[in-house]
Amino acid sequence: MGHTVRMIFLPDHREEVDDFRESIYEYPAELMASVAAHCEGSDLIGISLMTYCFERVAQLTDYLRNCLNIPIVWGGIHPTVRPDECLQHAHFVCRGEGEQSLAKLAETLEAGSPTTAIPGLSYKQSGKVLHNPLPRLVQNLDLFPLPDYEIEDDFYAPLGLLPLKPMDQASFASLMTLNPLANHLRGETVYQTMASRGCPYHCAYCCNNFLRQLYKGQNYVRFLSVKRLISELVVAKTRFPFCNMVVFSDDSFFSAPRSWLEDFARVYRQEIGLPFRCLASPLAISEEKLSTLIGAGLKGVQVGIQSGSKRTCRLYQRQASASKVIKAGKILARFVPPLEPPKYDIILDNPFEETKDIQDTLRLLMQIAPPYKVQQFSLVFLPGTDLYALAEREGFIEDERRQSYRKQFHLAQNIYLKLLLSLTGTRFPLPLLRILTHPKVLDWFNRPTILPVLIVLRRWKVKLLMHYRRPAELRD
Repeated sequence: MGHTVRMIFLPDHREEVDDFRESIYEYPAELMASVAAHCEGSDLIGISLMTYCFERVAQLTDYLRNCLNIPIVWGGIHPTVRPDECLQHAHFVCRGEGEQSLAKLAETLEAGSPTTAIPGLSYKQSGKVLHNPLPRLVQNLDLFPLPDYEIEDDFYAPLGLLPLKPMDQASFASLMTLNPLANHLRGETVYQTMASRGCPYHCAYCCNNFLRQLYKGQNYVRFLSVKRLISELVVAKTRFPFCNMVVFSDDSFFSAPRSWLEDFARVYRQEIGLPFRCLASPLAISEEKLSTLIGAGLKGVQVGIQSGSKRTCRLYQRQASASKVIKAGKILARFVPPLEPPKYDIILDNPFEETKDIQDTLRLLMQIAPPYKVQQFSLVFLPGTDLYALAEREGFIEDERRQSYRKQFHLAQNIYLKLLLSLTGTRFPLPLLRILTHPKVLDWFNRPTILPVLIVLRRWKVKLLMHYRRPAELRD
């Protein structure tokens, strides 16, 4: 559109991300001053955020508004869900998929025209919040340009260091090694992207639960053409030769049409040739799809199970029964190797669950064909979702900021259950594991006097691991 863009990256502090914090993270004043200095002379400042970033982005935005006379627009899932709240800080909010709305906003501000006709934009007028109607979803994703790979005029904040530094290939490579999706022991540097938008499912805890309702009646799941996806990967491979693994973060990569997967596998193998990982639903896994993708370089699959309890799965609005999960596990196990042991996602810390629900999850995992690994996540009630509304009605949300805005989804609190889950899928004796999952044993280790001790031990373990995972230049 003819607009010059400068990006500023403010990576998470690893100690903050990997600790059981309940306090507000605040940017140092010196860092915000450095960001403001790099924003001077701009015509528009844009910030994209999720719920867990809200408080820090609000702090930074308030600072920028106090020292700069530049309009600020927020976008992303949290502003889409709660635009009124976000307009207490930003001048504008871009709701939903905002490429077209943001470009139109830049053009309108440049021309000095009113913003009242921009689809998907929310703003205040005479003290009143106004929401322009959403544009319809763009069905042909190829219409969007390639991601911006020009980093020479970009800046970043090294972890714990000031001021902002210019981005270059070396610093970008160092930051890329912090991606938690990379296997650091194997020296992986990950290029992460998506081949699609939308999810075919509507799990009650997920943002897609809200977005599918927002775009009700429209074709929600859309894939890039294989040609367009490969063109992005070719540019990325050339621009960042240090990346040796591709991760597709689509909600369900295996849900692509069979013809698309076959075309992708053929072209990816010829033109990219890097190993890759992706996400999959148990409902979409088949031997034919796995054979096709492994031939193209598939090395790892992350599968959402979330719970083995029928009651909890109904609560989550998940469609995969235990038998379908077990069937998918058998298929995956037949391809190990060359496939890495699959990773199965489980959600913990659910106040709706009882000991029996937890036992059902453990029993299901003990029936899945090994080898595999379990990834544990802590349930977060995200605003706008069906599960959030239910939790609010049932009185489980007592402090929204602490429970939804600041809670880290990847840090499950139930330490003993985390230990048990890590033993499934291994050679640990099943008879002993069944004893350890007995209700009386589970209840004993979840006593209020035991749990805090386990959490403290976990904190120290994480701090040590994260210190030695950091690139040398980012260590204290």
